[in-house]
Amino acid sequence: MARFLPRPKNVLLVLGSIVLALVAAEVAIRVFAPWPFYSRGMTVRFHPEVGWTFAPNLDTLSTNQPREYVRPFRTNSLGFRDAEHRPIPTGGAFVALGDSYTVAREVFRPQRWPEVLARLISNYQGRPTKSLNFACDAYSPTQYWLAYKWFGRKFPHKLVIVLFYTGNDFADVIGNRNTPFLAPGPGGFRLVRPQDPTLIVKRWGGQRKWYKWFHLYNRQRDFFAGLRLKRKWRQQRARWDGTVKNFWKVYRGPFQVVNPIYRKPPAGFYWRRLPLVRESFRRLQRLVKAGGATLVVFIMPQRRAYGDRQGGSDGLAPGLEVVLKTLDLDQPQQKIKAVLQDLGIEAYDLTPALRRLGSTARDFNFPWDTHLTAKGQAFIAKVMFDFLRKKGLLKKAGLGPAGRPQP
Repeated sequence: MARFLPRPKNVLLVLGSIVLALVAAEVAIRVFAPWPFYSRGMTVRFHPEVGWTFAPNLDTLSTNQPREYVRPFRTNSLGFRDAEHRPIPTGGAFVALGDSYTVAREVFRPQRWPEVLARLISNYQGRPTKSLNFACDAYSPTQYWLAYKWFGRKFPHKLVIVLFYTGNDFADVIGNRNTPFLAPGPGGFRLVRPQDPTLIVKRWGGQRKWYKWFHLYNRQRDFFAGLRLKRKWRQQRARWDGTVKNFWKVYRGPFQVVNPIYRKPPAGFYWRRLPLVRESFRRLQRLVKAGGATLVVFIMPQRRAYGDRQGGSDGLAPGLEVVLKTLDLDQPQQKIKAVLQDLGIEAYDLTPALRRLGSTARDFNFPWDTHLTAKGQAFIAKVMFDFLRKKGLLKKAGLGPAGRPQP
C-alpha cells in the first residue's frame, strides 16, 4: 500500500508548481490586465467640511460590475478627477461643479463635458481656456456649495457651471452622519457637518478583506457574478405578467438600484427637499457673486425623460414602457427650474435639446450604468457652449474673443 502513496518530495514539487503558476498568473494580470475598481469606498477619503473627496494623487482604473467600460482614473493633489489647477492659462478658466455626471469616470478625461466645453471656448476666443473640475461622486447641491467654498473659489475664474442631475440630486440633499446637510430651524438653516469619518467608506465597500487584493480572485469572482446576474435577469423576465403592479414585484431585487428613478415620488418628496435645494443654491450664488463671477446651472434629466421614452434602450427590463407611461417625466426639471428662476440664477434645461434627437439619443448613455457616453458628453457640452455664447455669458466672464480674462 505504501508504494502507491506519493513521496513527500513529489507533493512539495506539485504544491510548489501550483504556487509558482498562481504567482506568475497574478503578476501577468497585474501587468497586462490590472483589475479595475468599481467601489467608491476604495477611492474616497473623508473631508470634515465637504463630506468626502477622492483620495489625492490616485492612479488606477475604473469600471462597473458588468464591465461596460474600463477607464484610467487619476486624481490631483486636492482629491478631484482633474489635472493640477495651476497655472491658469492666458484664456482664463471656469469652475465645473456636479456629481458623477461631471466626474464622468465612464469616459476618458478629455471626453468629459468640462474638457470639451473648455476646448470649444478656447477655439472661440483664440486662447487656451481651462476647466477646473470640483465634482465628486454622489455630491448633493449642498456639497456643490461646499466644494466651491473650500476649493473652487480659491482659483481665478469668472464663470461657475453646475450640472444638476434630476435623477438623484433631490434625494441626495437629505443628509446623514457622513454627509453635510442643511437643517431647517426657527432661526433659518444651519449646516450640520459630517459626524462619522468611517461611515462613507463602510457604506461604499472600501474596507476590503485581504484576499480581495489578489487580482486573480477578483477576476474569477466577477466572471461568476456576471453569470449569476444574467441568470437572475432571465428568471425575472420569465415571471413578469405585463402589469405595473407585478413589474415592481418581479424587479424589486435586481432593479433596486435604479427603480426609484422610475417610481412616482412619495408624498412630501419635493416638499421636504426643495427648501434645502433652494438654500444650497442661494448660498452658492452668494459666494459666486462675492467673487465677481457668474453662476449658470444646466439641468440634466433622467435618461427616461428624453430620446427613448419607451425604455427599450437598455434591454434590462422588458415592459418598462408600461411604467413610464404612469410618470410625469418633466416634473423634476420643472421643480428645479422654478427654484433657480426664483433665485435669479441663469439656468438651461437640456431636456428639449436631447428630445429633439429622438431615438438617436440612445447612444448617449451606457445601458446598465446609465451615465453619459463620450458622445453624450460631447453633445451636452456643445449645447452648453451655444447657450453661453448666445446669452453673452462668455463675454461677460472674459471668455469671449474681445474679452480679457480678469485676474
